[in-house]
Amino acid sequence: MASYGAPFFLLAFLSVWYVGLTFVGLALIASLLSNDPQIGGNSPLILVVPALLAIMPVAIHFIFNRNADAHFDGILAHLETLAELKPESRKGWRV
Repeated sequence: MASYGAPFFLLAFLSVWYVGLTFVGLALIASLLSNDPQIGGNSPLILVVPALLAIMPVAIHFIFNRNADAHFDGILAHLETLAELKPESRKGWRV
C-alpha cells in the first residue's frame, strides 16, 4: 500500500506549532494592551515575530513542494513500468 501526502507526525507538529504560536500571539497582544510598563513594551513591532513564525512553515512548504504533483506523476509512471503496479483506487495500489 502506498500513500501520498503529509506524514502524521508533520501534521501533529504543525498543530502544536500553531497552537503554541496562538498563545504567544495572544500574550503579546495582552502585553501591548497593558498600560503597565513592567509587563511589556509599547511597540506594535513586537507582533512581527509571531507573524513571521506563522508564515515560515507555509513558505517552507511552498518552496519545497512547488513541483510535488509533477514528482508524484513521475513516481507513478516509474512504479507502473518498473514494478508493474496498477492503481486500484485513489487510496491504494495493487500488484
